[in-house]
Amino acid sequence: MEVRTTSPLVRSQMYEDVRQLLRPGFLSHPVKINGCPVVLRTLTQDDLFLLRHRAGENYGKDWQNWVIATSIWMLEGQVTVGDPNIQYLIYERIKALPRMFREDLFSVFTALMNRTSKAMDNLEAFFYEDESRHLWISEGMSMLERPPFMGAPVLALNGIQKTWISYNRYEDKRGERKFWWGLSKFIVQPHAPKGITKLNNSEKKEEELEKKRRQRVMDLAYWRFRGVISDAEEQRTKVLKDPGEVVAAETVEDLQQEMANWVAGKKDPHDKVIDFVKAKIKGDVESRRQSEEDRIAAIQNQLEEEELDEPAFMPLMGEAAEAIKRRLSGPKAPPRVYAGQAAHNSAYEKYIRHNPDVGALVVDEKGYVQNAVAPKATPEELLEMLTAPKDGEGKPGDSLGQQVKIRASEQQGSKE
Repeated sequence: MEVRTTSPLVRSQMYEDVRQLLRPGFLSHPVKINGCPVVLRTLTQDDLFLLRHRAGENYGKDWQNWVIATSIWMLEGQVTVGDPNIQYLIYERIKALPRMFREDLFSVFTALMNRTSKAMDNLEAFFYEDESRHLWISEGMSMLERPPFMGAPVLALNGIQKTWISYNRYEDKRGERKFWWGLSKFIVQPHAPKGITKLNNSEKKEEELEKKRRQRVMDLAYWRFRGVISDAEEQRTKVLKDPGEVVAAETVEDLQQEMANWVAGKKDPHDKVIDFVKAKIKGDVESRRQSEEDRIAAIQNQLEEEELDEPAFMPLMGEAAEAIKRRLSGPKAPPRVYAGQAAHNSAYEKYIRHNPDVGALVVDEKGYVQNAVAPKATPEELLEMLTAPKDGEGKPGDSLGQQVKIRASEQQGSKE
């Protein structure tokens, strides 16, 4: 599935909720209760902690009333956030409202929290935008350490703000390490110019791959935001388009776990891509074979209907037969093909047609890989694995020594 490349101007609209969750730190929505203007907001982890102790673990009517009272941060133009006394008065008024009004207010709060979850889906894409880095460089932590507006307290950080801080601090350290690494290469370059050039080319290639990956993340986020692709389509696209994003094993434990997963049949995205390609090849080959068989069957049926005999090969006579004999007895005789071996597509017959997979190995209790099938240990069995069957030799009744003598005499004759 191809994904069209997007521009920052086109993607800007899908970050509206992310911007509000960064500053002032919550999403809000105005409503009216009997003509009284009220504004609700999303809650932070600190708010939810306070709710658990106010209403307990019973998510009933009382908990719903406290959620609404806590989420109301403006009442008739008056800021109420951060004042516990006003919150309790609001809670008393909410309890007196009809059930229909309370359910409508709670549905507004639920919709705001759902928007927060959707904003989290676009968070990684926002990190890669120039807007995000410019905001961090220009304001950074100072933007989050002051009140969101006049008269309000400093609010606790939400999940998006914490993640944004962590990412930008990592990017700052990465830029600093890149600077010192570039300075070190500049000092060493006169002594090892070829090695530094090789390092620079490798780093440039990695930077280009990372740039493409980030662009793809932003494009997928935008088309998902527009509803063009679903989550399932996005996962399938990632598997087929980014097979290189497979984490390589680095430690002994990683290698042991990777081997155990391979033996157990657990497949990573790279294995799924291979299975996809193998299935496509198998489907194409089997389709061509079936078409050939159908064509042959149709010809045979036509011959039977017309009461004609099938065409047969005519034996060669005279000079043509002598020419074929000379060609076969010459030094460039055609290679021998054993019975049951497909000469036209041996790779397909060996690796794809019967879908060979892990099955002869198991992992014991200590984590060691063992062979589930007894290995061939006798000389006769090993010789049988290493030599191909010959007409008139290698019979089951022959001894190992006789087979070796026959093989040696054949090799001496070929050299002469």
